[in-house]
Amino acid sequence: MSVELYDNALTEKLRKWTKDTDVSILTPGETRQMFAMIADKTNDSPIELPLIAIRRTGGFTVQTTGSRPLSHVGARLFANSEIGRKLRAVPISIPYQIDIYTRYQDEADEYTRNIVYNIINYPRLDVIIPYYDENITHYSNIHMT
Repeated sequence: MSVELYDNALTEKLRKWTKDTDVSILTPGETRQMFAMIADKTNDSPIELPLIAIRRTGGFTVQTTGSRPLSHVGARLFANSEIGRKLRAVPISIPYQIDIYTRYQDEADEYTRNIVYNIINYPRLDVIIPYYDENITHYSNIHMT
């Protein structure tokens, strides 16, 4: 499984929360090349604001706490009399930084307030994992620090 699946899920969640606005949201992969990518897309025109850039601040951390190692035992996805499937996984934590670029401070404050409100009240992040030719929905959570 790729950490990029989580990147895409977080990006889509932010896009859903800002769908009726004119904000652009960049994935962590796009953020690394943000200025070059924007210059290419806009033919070196000025950057259009508002812009939200998501980036990973340090890879990921393997979660070693817990009594049930999912990498060995696995999590039961489903089972019936004919077939059973287990997802073997390693629990991880991925730190993100969300940068909000706007022209005016009050506009940045409004985006920040809305994003913080939504993360606190709707922390579930649905990640689609392609596994054994199926798309399995994994439910993870967003925590603010």
